[in-house]
This record gives sequence, C-alpha cells and structure tokens, in this order.
Amino acid sequence: TRAAALALVISTLGFAILKFTDLKDKSEWVFPAAGAGALAGGLAFGVGMTLAGGCGAGSIWRAGEGQVKLWATVACFALGASLARLLAGQTGLLQKLGAAVFLPSALGWGGAIGLIVAVALGWAMLATWNEETRRFSAI
Repeated sequence: TRAAALALVISTLGFAILKFTDLKDKSEWVFPAAGAGALAGGLAFGVGMTLAGGCGAGSIWRAGEGQVKLWATVACFALGASLARLLAGQTGLLQKLGAAVFLPSALGWGGAIGLIVAVALGWAMLATWNEETRRFSAI
C-alpha cells in the first residue's frame, strides 16, 4: 500500500514536470473532460471488482480457467453494463454525468498537486499505522 502511495506521488510529480517544462506535445494531454460519470464509473468498478474478486479482464481469464463463480460474474458484468448504458442514455443521465471536472481548474496546479501528495502521504501513514496496530485488518 505504501508503494502504491509512493507511485502516486512520483507519477503526479513526473506529470507536473512534463506539464510545466513543455517536454511533451500539448496535443497529447488528457483534456479536462472527466466528470461525475467518471467518478460514478470508478466507484461502480471498484465495488464490482471487490465483490467479484477481480476486474473484468481477470474475471474473464479465470472464467476461462473454469471457475464457475466467475462465469456468473462475467454474465452479470455484461448484462449490468449494457443495461446501465441503455438506461443512462434513455433518461438523459448520460449527458448530466458528462460535465467536466478538473482538479487543477478548481484548485490551481499547485493546490491540485499538493492535495494529491497530501492524500497519498496520509494514505501511506494510515497503512503504516495499520500494519503496526492491525486495527483495520480483516485477518
């Protein structure tokens, strides 16, 4: 967990260096178009991945290996994604979820980088504390 937090800090700082030194072509940047839909999708993905015991690709792989639980997971994944997309399009929710949200636009680049680094450091400190105390461990 600490390694993931460190990787987040390093990638954020590396991105900031590339962004501010013009070492990368501006046409290759990710545009600030991720909205509430991205947040909702990420949350749904995380919950589904936790319940299924793996992501979509991993579930398909293990279903191919013959794990029956993952057959149901893959079928529900396909059905759920198809129905969610259909309903979101028919109800107009798809357009509402596409509103642009970009952290540097809200906080400025310094504030956004500072917030990401602070969250990652807090995450690493919590993980270290939890390893010592086992307070939030399931086993």
